[in-house]
Amino acid sequence: MNPKQMLFTALLFLVGSVSLQAQCVAGLTVATSDDRTEINLCEEDEIGTLRFRASSNPTPVSYLLTDAQNTIIDVQLNGVFDFSGLDPANYRVWAFSYAGNVTAQPGQDASTTTLAGLCSELSSNFVSINTEEIEGGTIAAEGSSTNCLLEGADKTRFTTTSPATNYAYVVTDENNVIIDLLSGNEATLFEYDGDIRIWGLAFTGDILAQVGDDAATTTLTSGCFDLSDNFLPYSDEDKTFTLQILHNNDGESQLINAGEGLEDIGGVARFKFVVDSLRMESANAGVASVLLSSGDNYLPGPEFNASLDLPADEPLYDAQVLNALGYDALAIGNHDFDFGPSILERLIEGATEGNDTKFLSANLDFSAEPGLQELMDNGQIAKRTIIERNGVKIGVFGLTTTDLPFISSPGGVEVDTALVEIANEQIAALQADGAEQIILIS
Repeated sequence: MNPKQMLFTALLFLVGSVSLQAQCVAGLTVATSDDRTEINLCEEDEIGTLRFRASSNPTPVSYLLTDAQNTIIDVQLNGVFDFSGLDPANYRVWAFSYAGNVTAQPGQDASTTTLAGLCSELSSNFVSINTEEIEGGTIAAEGSSTNCLLEGADKTRFTTTSPATNYAYVVTDENNVIIDLLSGNEATLFEYDGDIRIWGLAFTGDILAQVGDDAATTTLTSGCFDLSDNFLPYSDEDKTFTLQILHNNDGESQLINAGEGLEDIGGVARFKFVVDSLRMESANAGVASVLLSSGDNYLPGPEFNASLDLPADEPLYDAQVLNALGYDALAIGNHDFDFGPSILERLIEGATEGNDTKFLSANLDFSAEPGLQELMDNGQIAKRTIIERNGVKIGVFGLTTTDLPFISSPGGVEVDTALVEIANEQIAALQADGAEQIILIS
């Protein structure tokens, strides 16, 4: 073999070795020519050609246009795709490094197909191009042909005819100034004063709108958006408030049922089951509820006497029960003093531990009983309280019978007998604090 033949053979061997060892580099990334990885082409945008580029790579690079399921629509070596003839949808553009001839074809799955003759590596990301038409559609109050709340429901739920994947609801005043952006498809209308409007919002990208913006003129999202074709108007007359009051009085230490054959009479287990069931029913209907007691929360007898055997630093059994039931407020009744102020103090301490429960009486003066006065100072005993439900403030105040000194053992606690004047004072104070509904427990 002469020198020229030897050199030609060596070159053939070298080229063959390079071909056999051809590798495609993983980790390629892709973006538009101006470094975007997400594009929302809105209805008013002119959809034409877009250019894409891959990160630096020593091997050749080509580009794929796929649908959202990674089915190949087009293959371009130069990274330029024309979107003008495509139907509105979500598209993806990928880059891939390759060796050999590009073999990718429309209709193949880009995530599973070998895209070139020797090897191929798909980019680690894709550019998302959304050309879907955004339609706000129309909205309505769920389950009703009118805009009013369903009877017994404190939340209004909304539906839309829009097919948009991303949809939100916007609350504005009558001048379209945004009051609230709802996190779901329901609203508690009592939270808003005056005339309001509910709008639907179909969108892509992130919501940019803020409270105080003009919904009619503001750029509401970072992508495309369209407000609903209609709005739902609500006035104060539409905002009916429904309140379920769960109430008992004279619990009187009936902690267990009435005995054999009378298991369905009395007992805290049965009582708590009924309370929890009613609470759940009302919550599912969007109706507010409160749990109140008009007093006489315990009574001397075998069941209460069992509590007296407990260590002094442990809550009474009756207190544990009241705490577990989760009362919003309880009136102080005459029987609550049957063991004197110290036992009432212990009952209240246990019943209010770790919660916002209040024991109420507006006509009792505890200043001569330091333990009870301390509970008054701490807010565990009060003349009145405000409970907020679904944006509505509910005022509650308590009164105790004026016969207290003659039928129980209140110690140094003094009773004010001017009940009418006291009641009017409490009502005025609650109204001044914003209470819209007022309940007396006595």
